[in-house]
Order: sequence, then structure tokens, then C-alpha cells
Amino acid sequence: EDGGIRHRGRMPAVVQLIDLNAFAHRKRKVQDDDDVMICQCKPTWRGGDGCGPDCINRLLCIECVPGFCPCEEHCTNQVFSRKQYAGLEVRRAGAK
Repeated sequence: EDGGIRHRGRMPAVVQLIDLNAFAHRKRKVQDDDDVMICQCKPTWRGGDGCGPDCINRLLCIECVPGFCPCEEHCTNQVFSRKQYAGLEVRRAGAK
């Protein structure tokens, strides 16, 4: 009934999923249009590879900004802004 986990008299840690970060000590930073890194990728419908492994933003570990990427909605370098996270499972790691 407990998924095969033995708690040894202790309750499991409470896990709370959040959708958005709450900044208590400062306001959320807003990126100006001048600060946006725009890649030079050629969209697939124009014969290019899109935002593939050679995307300058991907190579610099920067995510393309929606609305500024030349590949538009077909950009593959917008994982965090589209919330396309890997599937995760919460597990107890045992005593430290």
C-alpha cells in the first residue's frame, strides 16, 4: 500500500509542485528587446535545419526567446519557456 517504501516510523517529506518562481526579495527581471539574443538559424521551410545543434543560442546555453527566433513556433531551443520538462518521479533517497 505504501509503494514498497518502508518509512521506519517517519513520515515521508512533503513535496509541493510549483508552477512559477516567487521572488520575495526583488521584482522579476524583464528582458528588453535590445537584450534578446537572436540566432541566425534558417527555418526548415526555407531549406535550413532550424534551431539544431549549430544554433548559436544553443551553443552558448541560451534559450531562444519566443517571438524573436526566426524559426518561430518550430524552434526546438525553447524547452523551458514552453515548460517541456523531462518526466520526473519523486523518490525517497533514504538516510543521508
